[in-house]
Amino acid sequence: MTTLAWRPFLDPLPLDSWWFLLLIPMALGVAMAYKAVRVHDLGGYWKAVVGMTLQIVFGIAGLGLGIYIFVQFIATRLLT
Repeated sequence: MTTLAWRPFLDPLPLDSWWFLLLIPMALGVAMAYKAVRVHDLGGYWKAVVGMTLQIVFGIAGLGLGIYIFVQFIATRLLT
């Protein structure tokens, strides 16, 4: 039996080659939730959210680059 509706948990979107772009909305959501609780004055809320989103995205990218460099250059020399 086929259904016309999209079932997100049973039929996920084919985003295998674009998975890294999902970091941006995830970081934005985390930053919005965190800053909504922590910011005392909502006047600078969106500036704080954008700043934290950029920190998360660049932090994860930096960690990925660091792990890549470690695995490709340092770990291979340690094992040989």
